[in-house]
Amino acid sequence: MEEVKFKYFPNAIKEVFTTGDIQVCDCCGEEIDVYYEGPFYSEKEIEVLCPKCIASGRAAKELEGQFIDDECVDEINDEEKLGELIYKTPSYTAEQEAYWLAHCDDFCAFIGKVTWQQIKDMNIEYVVDELEEYDTKEVKEILNGESDMVGYLFKCLHCDKYRLHIEV
Repeated sequence: MEEVKFKYFPNAIKEVFTTGDIQVCDCCGEEIDVYYEGPFYSEKEIEVLCPKCIASGRAAKELEGQFIDDECVDEINDEEKLGELIYKTPSYTAEQEAYWLAHCDDFCAFIGKVTWQQIKDMNIEYVVDELEEYDTKEVKEILNGESDMVGYLFKCLHCDKYRLHIEV
């Protein structure tokens, strides 16, 4: 299989796709051994999609759906970028509903779920300064790796600034 890349989710194949048993893509009908079973908002029953159908936008168009709820994204001023995100980017798995952060008037790349220790190890503790609801002490407690609360790390595609979303 040729390598498929997602602008706003560079680790998607490793993070949200399943590898193994042969399945049939609900969009193109091809047999695949790497497939997506995550969120897809459509009135049609969809079980499995291949990376190519997602990245090209074919799945969203032909199956009349989207991967990310356009109400659960930061606001930007570019419909083309919004389309790239909601129609051509698989969603990360969230405890509730995935929320996508933006910076520099573009959506950020989703890096992954993080604990406080991982944030510290990456030397990006400044991400807490942006969180209006929490201070550093609260974030340390919330993202201790044992609570139900989850931190989702994003990185700006333009200035490389990290952003953090906490799901409570």
